[in-house]
Amino acid sequence: MSGKRRKYLIVSVALLVGLFIAFLIRDLRLSSVDSDEEKVTFVVEKVHYKNIIDHDVYVIDAEKGIRSSDEYILDDVYITIETEDGKIWNVKAAQGSTPNTSGGIVTLKQATGVTKVNDEEFHWQSPEVQWNPNDKLFFFDEGIRVLGESVEVESKKGQVHLSGEMYLSGGARVIYKAPKE
Repeated sequence: MSGKRRKYLIVSVALLVGLFIAFLIRDLRLSSVDSDEEKVTFVVEKVHYKNIIDHDVYVIDAEKGIRSSDEYILDDVYITIETEDGKIWNVKAAQGSTPNTSGGIVTLKQATGVTKVNDEEFHWQSPEVQWNPNDKLFFFDEGIRVLGESVEVESKKGQVHLSGEMYLSGGARVIYKAPKE
C-alpha cells in the first residue's frame, strides 16, 4: 500500500469513528424533560390533606399516595366531609385518584360510606364514585345502594348533593320503611 493510500484510509477511518462518536454523544444527551410521556413519580406513605371550601371541611387520608406530574393515586382512602349545616359524610375506598390542582374531580373505586343527615345515618356503597367538591356533588355513574333506617334505595345511576338530595336515573328501586311505633 502506498503512503498516499494509507493516509486516505487512516483519514477515512478517523472520520467514520468521529461521526460515530458524534452521533453517540448526541443520543446520550437527549433529555427526558423533552418527552411528555415520561412523568416524574414519587410515593408518599400516610397522606393527610385538609381543605375548606365554602365553609365545608374536607379531610382526605390515605395509606399511600403516588404522585405523578398530573395526579395523585391513593390507596386505602378515607374522606371526611363536615358541611356548614352539620351534615357529616364518611367515605372509604380501596383506591382513589385526584388531580394535582385543587378543585378537580376525585374518583373513588369500591367506595362505601356513611352519611349523617339530621339524626339519621345512611350507609351506601358503589363500585365507583366521582366527587366534585366545587359543586358539592357525588356522581354514581356505576350505581348506588343506600340503606337507612327509614328508606332503602338502589339505582343504576345517581347524583347526591352534600345537602342529602338525591337524583336517580336509569331505573331505581326505593323502599320506604314506616316508622315503628
